[in-house]
Amino acid sequence: MQLTPNSNDLEILSWLDEVVAEIDDIFLRKKFCDCSPSDNINDDLGLDSLGRINLFYGIIDAFNIEVDEAAVEFWVFVKDVLT
Repeated sequence: MQLTPNSNDLEILSWLDEVVAEIDDIFLRKKFCDCSPSDNINDDLGLDSLGRINLFYGIIDAFNIEVDEAAVEFWVFVKDVLT
């Protein structure tokens, strides 16, 4: 899936599911595309701190960008991952 600056949340959530599928160490209670932006990534998805780091690096690798890992500390809701 090719994401653009105008991609909507559903496209991005689907893309996140593709990223998660490529990472062996992430197990979610439900898929990102079945979430709402207000879902808590720990309580609703079951994504622990190690899972957040793995997802972060999956996103970094997929976009081939450099972002400070400290950004993961602020991921509480699905909408935080989208921004």
